[in-house]
Amino acid sequence: MDDTVASLFRINPRFLRSTHLERDFSNPDSCAGYITTDFTKTCLKRLAEGLETNSTNRAWRLTGDYGTGKSSFALVLAHLFSGQQNGPLEKLRKSVNIENIGFADQGLLPILVTGNRLPLGLALQSALRKSLVAGNGVSYKKLPSKLQRFATALDKEMPVQFKFRPAEDNTLGIGDQEIVDALILYSEFIKSESIGSGILLILDELGKFLEYAAMYPERQDIYLLQQLAEAASRSGETPFVVLGLLHQGFSAYTDYLDTTSKQEWEKISGRFEEILFNQPLEQVVLLLSSALGVRKNGISVSHQDEAASQMKYALQQGWFGPAPPRKSWQNKAARLFPIDPLAVPIIVRTLHRFGQNERSLFSFLQSSEPNGLQAFSSQLTLQDARLFRIHDFYDYVRANLSHSINLSSTQTHWMTVESIVSSYVTDDAFELQVLKTVGMLNLLNANDLIPTESIVVQAVAGTQGDVRSRTTYAINTLKDDKRILYDRGIAGGLCLWPHSSVDLYSSYRTAKRAVGSIDNVCEQIQAYLEPRPIVARKHYIETGSLRYFRV
Repeated sequence: MDDTVASLFRINPRFLRSTHLERDFSNPDSCAGYITTDFTKTCLKRLAEGLETNSTNRAWRLTGDYGTGKSSFALVLAHLFSGQQNGPLEKLRKSVNIENIGFADQGLLPILVTGNRLPLGLALQSALRKSLVAGNGVSYKKLPSKLQRFATALDKEMPVQFKFRPAEDNTLGIGDQEIVDALILYSEFIKSESIGSGILLILDELGKFLEYAAMYPERQDIYLLQQLAEAASRSGETPFVVLGLLHQGFSAYTDYLDTTSKQEWEKISGRFEEILFNQPLEQVVLLLSSALGVRKNGISVSHQDEAASQMKYALQQGWFGPAPPRKSWQNKAARLFPIDPLAVPIIVRTLHRFGQNERSLFSFLQSSEPNGLQAFSSQLTLQDARLFRIHDFYDYVRANLSHSINLSSTQTHWMTVESIVSSYVTDDAFELQVLKTVGMLNLLNANDLIPTESIVVQAVAGTQGDVRSRTTYAINTLKDDKRILYDRGIAGGLCLWPHSSVDLYSSYRTAKRAVGSIDNVCEQIQAYLEPRPIVARKHYIETGSLRYFRV
């Protein structure tokens, strides 16, 4: 219906699909609607600095969780570095202020590779051949003889379909070093022919190649990465830039390798400059508002004021990080309507922890999942509109994310929260809303998201005076009369269980960072054990024979 809250949305199609580098690069409109944040501009600037003539920082790895937008960023990077010109790209170049960043006239030729569980060398051969056959405006006869060898390779000789045989030899008889030499030669050739100034090699899903290398270490694929990084750092006036996209660090793929191999992998990973791709929370707000495209003039003044007040309160509590409570931030609140700004940090963190980051976030915003934003908005008229609060998000989590939470380390907390909420019988809707709000905050168990009584009142009731008093009454009833809610004071806030809890998973990760990877547990714990032998005292008393055992 045209008078529902959902009618305010102008969904940006940019956020409706995932990115496939090789397929989408050929579409000139693939970058249309891409939102550049301060974070992505910083990443672009770092990469651009590597193109300076004397720079040796031309081998990079972009590391970030699933669904954080790494592939979309790489697609934008490929278009911008290639120097292509069209309508959407021109808007993007202006938004990035590309001339000031420093790669306005680079014109690098992109070679795009999507990872799979196969040898990296074979994938590079296939990608290089595709680029050579494409021509780029140059006839085959002009190619150096070494490059002609790649260009004339028959499709049947190129194992692109790769019927997976671990011991399969390189069917073209081309060694890793020859592949690297061919890429450098190609880079110099396209510069001499004024096709471009160098090559940009992007390895999407690099982790797939690493998985294969770890499964079959005898193939030595990992050293091909080292050769690529070294060639990139020495490429001088003809830039050869290598960018690998990873979901986790190199060491995550080395669990079954011996100590020496792990050290080699660590050494090779150090040859790639790392960019941790993780958008700050305050910049995710910009992505949210861009994805929804809310018509602000369709929102009543009272709702805009309430959203601004909620944003101001969230900023004062530090829920958006150290960002000061600027007026511009309060103006952004209406662009998030009907989402309560106080719920945004909860939504983002929950989907980061139990979903796939921004991919899950945009699914929550735009899909028809039960209790998602679209379902919520399509049921409310503009006249009866209200904010989508933390307790509404609890219903979404219960309907769509329970299976993921039950596979995580917080399974026990979630089972406790869900059992309390689902079994609680009451005629007071505010009591249930309080329990759901506290339950979501308890699930995240974050030190900067403490569910104090004042915060819970603000999250449930907002600025409405009569609702605030009823919410406060509901909290007191749950604490004092029904004893289902417990107050741990200002440091712990409200909780659905009486005892303090320890996040074992978080503690384990902290310890792992401090101690590092342990190959032999016995060797590590010897320093903490009493080395004296253990005497079998009962056996000695009963038989007179002395027996002892080493620890």
